[in-house]
Amino acid sequence: MMAGGNSIKKKRKKKEKLEEFFTKTSLILKTLYDELSDSNIINISHLSLKAHTTYYWVVRKVELMEKLGLVKTNKEGRLRFVTLTKKGRKVAHHIKEAAKELFRR
Repeated sequence: MMAGGNSIKKKRKKKEKLEEFFTKTSLILKTLYDELSDSNIINISHLSLKAHTTYYWVVRKVELMEKLGLVKTNKEGRLRFVTLTKKGRKVAHHIKEAAKELFRR
């Protein structure tokens, strides 16, 4: 029975990660996509202001997105910058289009 319990725990954890990604991380991706149309990089502080959330929360989400290959970060002194990868742009574009479709009148 232990093996089955581990499998259920793994599935539950994977589901939680997917839910977090699509509810919270997608907000950051969409904001990045919108903001990066004007430039190639954005400061995480600026991103947190645009996303109406805390710096710490954005840093955690950016770290997750970096592990997934959606963004790259670069630290210059005390400032941390983010840019979308090709994969990140593609995912962000799909999120933006899905949001448009959902809220179309």
